[in-house]
Amino acid sequence: MSKAGERVTVVENRELREMIYEATENSFLTKDEYAEIRKIILNACKRVMGSNPEAATQSLADNLVSQK
Repeated sequence: MSKAGERVTVVENRELREMIYEATENSFLTKDEYAEIRKIILNACKRVMGSNPEAATQSLADNLVSQK
């Protein structure tokens, strides 16, 4: 499997969550950076959920709510 297609590890996900938490807690992202990050996450959801963007977005929202 190519590096681009490899899935990240649990540790890498945890590190990413920490980075996102710090970046969003301190509000130092620009609107463009926010949009880029959001687009990457939604594209990953679409890849996993198929071509239905509404289902991907809803799945992400459901996961965010269930983690609270």
